[in-house]
Amino acid sequence: MTNKNYIYYINDIKSKLSSIETSVTEAHSLADISDKPEIEKLMVDIQSLKNTLNEID
Repeated sequence: MTNKNYIYYINDIKSKLSSIETSVTEAHSLADISDKPEIEKLMVDIQSLKNTLNEID
């Protein structure tokens, strides 16, 4: 895989993660209080993955 393709795929993944993050944030705002901790954990996991991708890039 060429470096250009590699960067393209990393950026594509970041873009998709941002869309997922937006949806999860909206779900968090609409969720019952009892469900919020589970959604918050998912938000932390998404942010961790984004940070890892930023380190790779």
